[in-house]
Amino acid sequence: MLPGPFQAPSLPGLPTYIPPLLFWLLVLAAAVAILISLYRFFVAEPSERVNAFLVFFVVILVVFFGYLALMNGPEIAAWFRRLTIR
Repeated sequence: MLPGPFQAPSLPGLPTYIPPLLFWLLVLAAAVAILISLYRFFVAEPSERVNAFLVFFVVILVVFFGYLALMNGPEIAAWFRRLTIR
């Protein structure tokens, strides 16, 4: 039996609306960045593994803080508005 039409996974509950295509492009870009930096760590020469691991760690931090910023978007926008009003 053939599978039915493709059903995209449901989006997680985000505080602001993000178009689904943009959301999945961001997820794909984050996954590719993680995979490339992890691959560079695995194939690096022993003398360059520390640098490759630091790049991988920075990529993980950028993805994590990007996720936190996305989840707290309204609070961040309100904070910037409070800074500009004074």
